[in-house]
This record gives sequence, structure tokens and C-alpha cells, in this order.
Amino acid sequence: MNAADLNVEEEGFFDSFFERKVSEWRKAAVEWSQMVTALKAWEDRHLLIENPPPAEIEFHKQVVNRLLLMGQLLSFITSAPDFLEDGTDSMVHATQRVLRHKRRYFHERMDEAEADKLIKEHFPE
Repeated sequence: MNAADLNVEEEGFFDSFFERKVSEWRKAAVEWSQMVTALKAWEDRHLLIENPPPAEIEFHKQVVNRLLLMGQLLSFITSAPDFLEDGTDSMVHATQRVLRHKRRYFHERMDEAEADKLIKEHFPE
């Protein structure tokens, strides 16, 4: 469809367009959130083993970074009032928190001195 085919004078033209897009983005947000659930199963099989292969760790990092980028886009979109009503925005924000935790846990390792400090601080005996 090209711009010449659009009848912007048709009653409800813009409302119809907006409602279609809201529905599409809502579905995209749910699918994106479900991908994070699927990622957990993949992590269990590929990363939560002794000495996971570096290629698997790098793959995971790329996936998490891309999912976080999509989350930023979805967060911007779902901050519109139409998304606040149904909780899509809350789902997006919660999923982003999970992804940031995954990035920290799997890809932002603390050095040995920092780890020792935390252990001594929380387990003094």
C-alpha cells in the first residue's frame, strides 16, 4: 500500500490505525517476554554447567543485549496511556529487570578481591 491509497478523510482512519498498532505492539511485548522465559531453559542446559563453552557465553550475551534493546523500545511504546490500562507496561518493566539481572549474573563478573570482601562482610566467621 502506498500513501496515495490512504484515505485520511475516512471517519476513524487515524483511530483505526492507532488501535491496530497498539494491538500489534501488545502482542510483540508478550512474545518478547515469553522469549525471556525460553532463555531461562536454554541457560539451564548451556550455561549452568561446569565450564560452559566461551561461544555459548558470548551467544547468551548477544541475545540478552538484543532483548534489552527491544525492551527499551517496548518500554517507550508501552508508556502510552493505552498500555498502562492493561498492565503491558508493568510486564515490560519487570522483564527488563530480569534481563538486567541476567546480564549482571552471567556477564559482569566481579573480581576476586571484591568477592572476598563481600564474603567477609556477610559471613564474618
